[in-house]
Amino acid sequence: MDELALRAMSGARVLVLGDFFLDRYVDCHTLGISPEQPVPRLRETQVNEMAGASGNLAANFASLGAQVSAVGIIGADEAGIRLSSSLEASGIDTTLLLVDPHADTVCITRYLTSKSDEEHHYLRVDSGATRAPASETIERLRHGISHELESASALFIADYDEFDGFGLVTRELLEDVLEPARRRGIPTFATSRIHPERLAGIDYLLCNRAEFGRLGAHRGASEERPSSEMFLRGETTAIAVTRGAEGATLYTAGEPIEISARESIERDPCGAGDSFAAAFTLATTSGLELKLAGEIASVAGGLAVEKDRTAPILLSELVAACTNEPLLPPLDRRNQEAAQPAEPASRAKIRPLDELTRELDARRFERKVVMTNGCFDVLQPGHFLFLEKAKSLGDLLIVALNSDWSTGANKGPGRPLVSYRERAQILAGLECVDYVTVFDELTPIAAIEAIRPDILAKGGNYSIDEIVGKSLVEQYGGQVLALDTASSYDTADFMLAVSRASTGKRDL
Repeated sequence: MDELALRAMSGARVLVLGDFFLDRYVDCHTLGISPEQPVPRLRETQVNEMAGASGNLAANFASLGAQVSAVGIIGADEAGIRLSSSLEASGIDTTLLLVDPHADTVCITRYLTSKSDEEHHYLRVDSGATRAPASETIERLRHGISHELESASALFIADYDEFDGFGLVTRELLEDVLEPARRRGIPTFATSRIHPERLAGIDYLLCNRAEFGRLGAHRGASEERPSSEMFLRGETTAIAVTRGAEGATLYTAGEPIEISARESIERDPCGAGDSFAAAFTLATTSGLELKLAGEIASVAGGLAVEKDRTAPILLSELVAACTNEPLLPPLDRRNQEAAQPAEPASRAKIRPLDELTRELDARRFERKVVMTNGCFDVLQPGHFLFLEKAKSLGDLLIVALNSDWSTGANKGPGRPLVSYRERAQILAGLECVDYVTVFDELTPIAAIEAIRPDILAKGGNYSIDEIVGKSLVEQYGGQVLALDTASSYDTADFMLAVSRASTGKRDL
């Protein structure tokens, strides 16, 4: 697949309207049977929280480079506060995530145990969803959506109501938002857990096998056309049906389009549908033809099942998987035969983010993790002083490095001067640096959220409040520091000095 076409997916502005839950993962050790009753006994070791349902979908859009607005209703409770903070830490606009004092935030708590480095879902406990949102809050939401649609590239309706009666998405609300979207020419996408039949009039409907069955269509020896009247009215362009390891099928007014699945080692299927939906939406919105959009989405879903828990797919991961290029390929060498060793030991320090986080999670409590981020386009003495001081604060120093696209987007035309491959290799060659990972987004928020460092450090040219990720790190109890290295070097001044310097060649 063309890398430029994949990167063209980023930059869209997407409204995600739906049900936003807080996902909680409770890691536990099994202690056998309780001495009080013949039931399993667990010991809680760690709790991780993240945005779930429509929140995970929104996070996938953001991690693929879209500008995202979360549109929904949460309760005036602690779960709602933590959910909103999680979304904001991912760069998602929560202006229209309205707080209703009469509602409560849905919280999905999963208890996990592990054995042989594999996680197992032991128990799920749901809370919230005991009261429907107040009518006046829904009315405020309607007015807000109308304004936000003026600059939207796509509208995604995410009906994740599992409690049948307390969800936000109703037929009445759909009628209110679909008409202005259609009038403005904004493509609409939707999914629904238990009521996909409500979604007539949507341009693109996404569903899994069970939801497909609720539409009155089943795949078998005598396959039926899915809701053919939706196509006959000209309201629906395609229905995308995901089938797990069997791939996906795109139903249109013509012949079905079969999409093969990516070969994946499944760790956790939770959230894979959201990754598929986000990639499909952005690919379609960017103008890619339907089959290619389905193939890209299938790769995104395959990447998601390889991650533990619900975790968004990064644009860099999707590009690497779709182009069959390693996320950090080895450097080209002019003299491979003379290279000793063929793979420098420092290459082992360069890791894709998901691989690095798995290694960190395995020994999270044994080491103090320090993280910094930056372009490191022109390494100068101030960088070395800073990195050595950052390493002295803990046991491991991780450098999250801006990709070439991210560096150019932040620094402007002509940057970077040095490609991310070479920058990663140089940093990995430093004794004080333990790991290097590359991120492809404008900010390191996704990397910070995945790594969860004990200390996030930046140079003294930043004030504490300017450091991206400060609220996220402090939210889970980490520390954010601006390190004064007392260096007289500044990268801009250093580059200016280099541009004015002699070439070092004597005129003959």
